[in-house]
Amino acid sequence: MTLYEYLLDNYRYVISVDSEYRFTEGNPPSVVCFVYQDIKTGESFNCTSATDILDLPWPHDEAVYIVFNAVAEASCWLAWNIPLPGYVIDLWVEFKNLTQDGIKRERGYYSLLNCCHRLGVEEQYIISEEQKEHFRDLIIHQTEYSDREMQQILEYCKSDVVVTGKLLQPVLDHMEIRLSRAEHETRIQQILFRGRVKTAEAQVIHSGICCDNEKLNLFNKYWPEAKENFVKEQDKNLNCFEDGVFKYDKFVELIHKNKLEKPWPKTPKGNFKSDEKTLKRFEYIADMDKLRLLIKLNGSGKMLGYCVGDDGRSRTPLNWFSTVSGRTAASSSKYPFGPSKWVRELLKPKDGFTYAYIDYKQQEMYVQAYLSKDQNMIAAVNSGDIYIYTAILAGAAPSDATKDTHPKPRQLYKVGVLANSYGMGRDSLAQQLNESLAIAKSIQFGIKRAYAKYFQWQENVKSKMIKQKRLQTIFGWTRHLPSGDVNFRSIGNWPIQATGAEMTRLAMVKLLDAGFEVHATIHDAVLVMIPNKNIGPGIKQAQEILADAAEDILGVRIPTDVDQFESNWKQGRNKDKTGDGDLFDNIFKEIEKVASGK
Repeated sequence: MTLYEYLLDNYRYVISVDSEYRFTEGNPPSVVCFVYQDIKTGESFNCTSATDILDLPWPHDEAVYIVFNAVAEASCWLAWNIPLPGYVIDLWVEFKNLTQDGIKRERGYYSLLNCCHRLGVEEQYIISEEQKEHFRDLIIHQTEYSDREMQQILEYCKSDVVVTGKLLQPVLDHMEIRLSRAEHETRIQQILFRGRVKTAEAQVIHSGICCDNEKLNLFNKYWPEAKENFVKEQDKNLNCFEDGVFKYDKFVELIHKNKLEKPWPKTPKGNFKSDEKTLKRFEYIADMDKLRLLIKLNGSGKMLGYCVGDDGRSRTPLNWFSTVSGRTAASSSKYPFGPSKWVRELLKPKDGFTYAYIDYKQQEMYVQAYLSKDQNMIAAVNSGDIYIYTAILAGAAPSDATKDTHPKPRQLYKVGVLANSYGMGRDSLAQQLNESLAIAKSIQFGIKRAYAKYFQWQENVKSKMIKQKRLQTIFGWTRHLPSGDVNFRSIGNWPIQATGAEMTRLAMVKLLDAGFEVHATIHDAVLVMIPNKNIGPGIKQAQEILADAAEDILGVRIPTDVDQFESNWKQGRNKDKTGDGDLFDNIFKEIEKVASGK
């Protein structure tokens, strides 16, 4: 029995579905229609209102729905106040899972049309991209449709429904080729979990993120005028701007001042790079971190990070599963957790509620330790202070050392441990530590000696990838061996990042299933909004859910930190970046000067 046959035999209703909708940035979609097709019988059903869905001839919560990018359909169900179904298979995610190998794909590679072409779905079922564009324009640019136009839209929608249904079998067949024919139910449950993650993504987007819209509007109105004075004031010590324009020759002087000529990357023409990515590499240098921020601020107009809907909440696509590790990805220009951290101070829960930002403590270190079964690393993460424990193991501090008695070894090995996670080389480590190459080498050697089993595990991961041509997480998220050049450092780190991402996804699903209002997820953290009257028990319950997710994935309950706020989010990490006081406050002081005409 194939996986496809198993699905049809064991699930009574298997339904292909597609929706059409309009939307404006920041708002939930305005649904035009749904079309359903029973894969077993071929019978189709059109829905142009929420009541039509309630009249479908199968229980909505019992059907397995087959979709291509479940976020769209789930968002439309939510917009019509239809409960999300219990079972969803997202063929976009599954095609991604069959093909991702760390190689950047051309635009459109993961489109429905390309997926069909690559998996051999017959051309007769596929309409052209030109036809798609015609109907997209019709749907998006009109708010009312004639009977004839609606019939055309339904036929267009049905064409995608038919194609999606035809795509199900080749996707499942290729999954068997790539993975195995055994354990069909386990495989189906993994697929359904990924589908649930995508519908959960829609829930998070639907909830949106509450903002301080008064301050947001002030920023958008007055920042273009205020930023020149702000940048000029903050640039006094850097001296990299002139009349609001970044000057390369002054930037070179700053590099020389910080003695960064040797490690600083250059362009093919021999100039020092000044892009965001390069500056971020040197954010441990205070001047460079400040310069990166000022360049970003100087180039900003309106606050693009917040696409606010009519209800005052920010909404933006999140694109879970879009990265090779499956970590949350979002447009840095549209997601509140993409721009500079100071921007997050515009987050503000609605009255009577508190935001709780809950993140795993040292998630990646826990994942490294328990995946590799390195007992020294397990002891380190459970010690309460990974960095002093590492210094002790490396012989750089006595067995009774603490962060108070031996602050310097702790700091050196903290930087060394983090540098190892980032794949930092010896030269960069020495530069960041402001120490000699010999000391950097000694720290790297000490870490590798302390955690010898972990480093051997990483080598085993690489060998496994070469032998089996793939790696998988506990829930079946896969990375395949690429043809051509292989980035083995990336492959060695992939199980760590992918497992961490899976843990956070599971935690988010568990929170939503428990009735929490989740407004954002980012890497190893979730943002939930809890009624003030239930804040204490609510936070405790949420923390327990995150610990449960960690235990399900890793076999250990990882502790969490909580940052809660009833008003604007004040993050300590944003202090003193531009001199005295808080960056957010300093920006708005300048804005208020302009607004008041001073």
